[in-house]
Amino acid sequence: MTHPLPGRGHTVLVIVAHADDAALFCGGTLRLMAERGARLVLLRVTDDRFDSVGLSVDETIAVNTQQLHRAAEILGIAEIIELNWETDRLGDASEVGLRERFIYHVRRIRPYAVISFDPYGAFHEDNQDHIKVAHAVDETYWTAQFDKHHPEHFDEGLAPHGVYERWY
Repeated sequence: MTHPLPGRGHTVLVIVAHADDAALFCGGTLRLMAERGARLVLLRVTDDRFDSVGLSVDETIAVNTQQLHRAAEILGIAEIIELNWETDRLGDASEVGLRERFIYHVRRIRPYAVISFDPYGAFHEDNQDHIKVAHAVDETYWTAQFDKHHPEHFDEGLAPHGVYERWY
């Protein structure tokens, strides 16, 4: 028996480092989930400020964001969350700080499933942004379920939440 994809009644949170990651790594799967009725939410961590040639930083951010939103329309993504951390710098960022933002959005969105990078596949990964996101998401799965991790979230009416499915 095959396991069905999340669909009607499910929310799927996709946590990626860059604007092109979701379409590149799992675009077909996301589109299929959307067609089956799942609500897709994409969280982009970085601003992709260095991902162009011949454009200014502001132009690069604007073009990459515009392309992300167009891809999201095609894939069936209902909501985009932008953290706007500086791209290609997550290797130096606080993993705990990044994880706090992920916990917050897991508690706010209450997804059935989360899709992100494989924290155990980092051996073949050379992008530190992907590696940092993978490890922070992996820690988020269990920490978002407990009331001792970031209880300040509860002041906004949020509550602990556990994710049912992890997709890498």
